[in-house]
Amino acid sequence: MPSRSRPNLRERNHERTRDEIAQHALALFAAHGFDDVTVDEIAASAGISRRTFFRYFDTKDDALLPGDASRLQRLEEALQARPGAEGAFDAVRTAVLELAEDYETSSEEFLQQARLVLATPSVHARSLSHQADWEAVIRTFAAERARHAETSLLPQLLAAGCMAALRAALTTWLHDEGRTDLVALVTAALDGLGDGLRHQG
Repeated sequence: MPSRSRPNLRERNHERTRDEIAQHALALFAAHGFDDVTVDEIAASAGISRRTFFRYFDTKDDALLPGDASRLQRLEEALQARPGAEGAFDAVRTAVLELAEDYETSSEEFLQQARLVLATPSVHARSLSHQADWEAVIRTFAAERARHAETSLLPQLLAAGCMAALRAALTTWLHDEGRTDLVALVTAALDGLGDGLRHQG
């Protein structure tokens, strides 16, 4: 997984516009409910055309999950930045904690998004699909780092376990309305897995 160069001005402008559209979408979804907001209404609120909306998002669902693609990229970069001598679990643990910090940085916005995602089956399914992509990245990395086949126990268990730990911590955090320290929750969840996974690695 090669590291990605820093985004150029055009890419940064694209991300900025995408984030602005997503913010308009989130405000409308929060006010009226996901199912009762149309792409045309999002476009009108953002001051763009319907065609422009689809230059930035494939579906309305994606407008509620604008950070998922960038989180996947950051996860890949965080994994590749880990020292070569570090064990597979410890490297993944650090990278997943960076994801947790990203969620906590934008906690109010993420809480709004998460409530809507959990209440909307189609978006929830899409979110789980994105998380499956994150799990696949972790599995590939763990297999390479531990010199195991991807189909062997350690990479599969490490990837599935770490993502389950992240989801469990996020669920606890959401039910507590973001008042709990998310990074501490994720740390506790990951450390609950750690001894067995370190032993296998």
